[in-house]
Amino acid sequence: MKKFLFYIHLLAFAIGFSQNEHRINASLDVSKRLLNIQHELTFTNSTNRPLDTLYLNDWANAYTDKNTPLSKRFSEEYNRTLHLAKKRDRGHTEIITVMDSQFSNLDWSRLKDQSDILKLKLNNTLYPGQKVTLRLVYRIKIPNSKFTRYGFTKSNNFNLRYWYLTPAINNKGFWTLYSNKDLDDLYIDKAKYEIDFSYPENYQLITELEKEEVDNNNGSNRIILKGADRNDIKLLFYKTNDFVEYETDKYTLVTNIKDDKLPEVTQALVIDRMAYFLAENLGAYPHKKILVTQAEYKKNPVYGLNQLPSFIRPFPDEFQFDITLLKTLINNYLENTILLDPRSEKWMTDAIQTYLMMKYVEQYYPDMKLAGNLAKVWGVRSYNFAKMDFNDQYPFLYMLMARKNLDQALTTPKDSLVRFNEKIANKYKAGVGLKYLDAYLNDHTIEETIKEFYNSFLLKDPDTDDFEAILQKNAKKDVTWFFNEYLDTRKQIDYKIKKVKKSGDSLKVTIKNKTGTNMPISLFGLKNDSIVSKNWYLGIKDKKTFTIPKQDINKLVLNYDKVIPEFNQRDNWKSLKGFFFNNRPFQFRFFKDTEDPHYNQIFYVPILTFNIYDGLTPALRFYNKSFLNKPFIYDIRPGYATKEKALVGSARVSFTSNINDGSLYLAQYGLRGATFHYAPDLRYTTITPWVSFGFRPNDFRSNEKQFFTLRHVNVIRDQDPSVDSDPDYSVFNARYTYANPGAIRFFSFFTDLQVANNFSKLSFNLEYRKLFQNNRQLNLRLFAGKFIYNETNSDFFSYALDRPTDYLFDYDYLGRSEDSGIFSQQLIVAEGGFKSRLPYPFADDWILTGNASYSIWRWIEGYGDVGFIKSVGDQPRFVYDSGIRLNLVEDYFELYFPVYSNNGWELSQPNYQEKIRFIVTLSPRTLINLFTRKWF
Repeated sequence: MKKFLFYIHLLAFAIGFSQNEHRINASLDVSKRLLNIQHELTFTNSTNRPLDTLYLNDWANAYTDKNTPLSKRFSEEYNRTLHLAKKRDRGHTEIITVMDSQFSNLDWSRLKDQSDILKLKLNNTLYPGQKVTLRLVYRIKIPNSKFTRYGFTKSNNFNLRYWYLTPAINNKGFWTLYSNKDLDDLYIDKAKYEIDFSYPENYQLITELEKEEVDNNNGSNRIILKGADRNDIKLLFYKTNDFVEYETDKYTLVTNIKDDKLPEVTQALVIDRMAYFLAENLGAYPHKKILVTQAEYKKNPVYGLNQLPSFIRPFPDEFQFDITLLKTLINNYLENTILLDPRSEKWMTDAIQTYLMMKYVEQYYPDMKLAGNLAKVWGVRSYNFAKMDFNDQYPFLYMLMARKNLDQALTTPKDSLVRFNEKIANKYKAGVGLKYLDAYLNDHTIEETIKEFYNSFLLKDPDTDDFEAILQKNAKKDVTWFFNEYLDTRKQIDYKIKKVKKSGDSLKVTIKNKTGTNMPISLFGLKNDSIVSKNWYLGIKDKKTFTIPKQDINKLVLNYDKVIPEFNQRDNWKSLKGFFFNNRPFQFRFFKDTEDPHYNQIFYVPILTFNIYDGLTPALRFYNKSFLNKPFIYDIRPGYATKEKALVGSARVSFTSNINDGSLYLAQYGLRGATFHYAPDLRYTTITPWVSFGFRPNDFRSNEKQFFTLRHVNVIRDQDPSVDSDPDYSVFNARYTYANPGAIRFFSFFTDLQVANNFSKLSFNLEYRKLFQNNRQLNLRLFAGKFIYNETNSDFFSYALDRPTDYLFDYDYLGRSEDSGIFSQQLIVAEGGFKSRLPYPFADDWILTGNASYSIWRWIEGYGDVGFIKSVGDQPRFVYDSGIRLNLVEDYFELYFPVYSNNGWELSQPNYQEKIRFIVTLSPRTLINLFTRKWF
């Protein structure tokens, strides 16, 4: 029995310490951009179960067509580069042979929906602890680096990553099969490598592996690379080597991140300081070299710094170089040493990376501001954002998503995160969480836990339970809330001081938990601006009263040091000096600022609008929305119409209720109004109360949304002498909208009901777009409308074929009452959606139309419209038109050239230039959405 147990332990020991082995013979064909590879892969079954099947990651094949997970990921984020890519820019893997060590062929196939995963059927069962050697011959077509920054560059250099086949991970009998989604999260075991690589002599190889041999023969370099305990091999082939090797006592850093304005000696000193900082706060680096590239930094930059043009440098040169290199260095340091599941457990290394960056800045740049040297500039320094420390960006950018109701739990798999969360918000929330814990524990527990975690799981595969076990062991307080609430949920933290009662030499403070989350809150007692006391409280389910010594306290503040990422800090303080001191004074700020909880902020900015009746209309916009969303918003825009010489403008107030659980995520209530001119000397005024409810699926990456909106539009107009009808009216409007937009496929529809005193109508609108495999795009639209009753005596409320009257004043017409001239040619695709102007274009009974367009070449499309319209007392009329569409920027700037319609051949008719229609969008918010939609 003892001998049996001995062999069991010996087997477990051998499995635990065995490594997969890669022996690769590869050559780079620069002209064809190919890698020819002979690969001997020795795989060890480190599970406790027999295996009949192996899976290999083939991430180089992720570029092969338009249906791979990588292509679909790009499309979800409105990125069509891979879908539209030419064949020469795509990458793929050509498998030539797959054999075992006996040179017997193995059956293999690609997974149906994951063409970058290979499935291999073994000829013999592989038992725990046993090894199998695979002999693989394959050819890699290297992709263009414009997709993921890996591949061949414009200079014909080569950044190679994920360029060879690797075995997938099997945990507890289950294979972890991750496709390439441009997340840099290949999940593989550490392995031993020996690579024999041949490449042209005019290229230089940059690597962090050890170079064993170098040989030059017949214009080709041949090199042998070796490495052990490695999980990912990056090779760079550059014609001009701009990389520098920096020797430190801890490792050799190989990087092309540099600053020409900073002396080389200073750069070397900074790099040496980083090495000591990481060794002290993490532990020793197990390899001799570490590679950090500019391409890696650009994939995950220090956001803010990367947005600035090169000629604007608000930060000192040393700091800018330091923080730029530090972020990527820490990422690679952890990536090469803590071999966790980078898709489902990434929060741990994200937390450590952000925490260390914050600590580094606190230690070496304690006075650095978020705005850098701009914080000292007159006109800027008075703003609240200029007073923010550099590290304040981390809770701020997480809160940006929380206020949008788009934040996600830290344990959400990386490929399920919306882009902004994946790149920024979740990383920052994780690091801020460790700072939060650090302040709560008020000792060195977090520092000790990070170092113990690093050294305990160096070159191992830990999970959240391992980190939690170490933290629970080291902490002197209860920290289960961090894992159960902060990590696993998206509940926000929000407390307020409900009331304060003096009782002798004590204060009875009632704290209310506004969200019901069970996370600790700090209460500070201040005398003026000096801290008198600080207490932490946990377990406030609804509200709870605590007694503290009065001492000399004249103000109580929750989360005074702002270390807690709290949802709303505007109700965190209470003055003991009386009611007057609890009122926040008004603060006027030009343009916009970050929130200052001590003031009621009012922002103002001049704006300019235009329509042909009011002319250029300068206005002054007053609003209270800071950089972060808030529940109550007002926006008032008084202006002066230079043409009418009259006051005009608009105003809007709304309240937004974000709902965290369930498909209903948004409830908004509001009132808006506007007054402008709809014709020369004729004013209109609208007053509209409204309510809207938003629904979304549990998958936040989905673009699918549903809205149900109710509103009551009240219109007051000056009487037009040429129209014999009451100019004022009110319309109740109910609309259900479904939208699922995307770069490849767009689908939306709405059903709309309108009820007024003298008419009621029901309408349906459907839109569909599809970008096909051949890069041709089809656009379809269907509109149907029917009056339930109609007692009007004009076509003002009728359905229109090509230019709706817009009696609800929803559309941005530049000249809404024009029937001739350039402004009458403005097109808004609504109702009938026709482009040609046909006789009798209105229907006061029903309408049914279809609009279509199809790509001819690039942004040139052919379009056609067809339909039936019917007015009371008339027979239905068949209508049609066709022409050429220049789809320059979809929905934002388009031109339409009619060719043939019910009017005949329009090209040959006089004044053709007056028949051309255009779509133009001048709204800054609409244009900004074109660039930000991929992030949210």
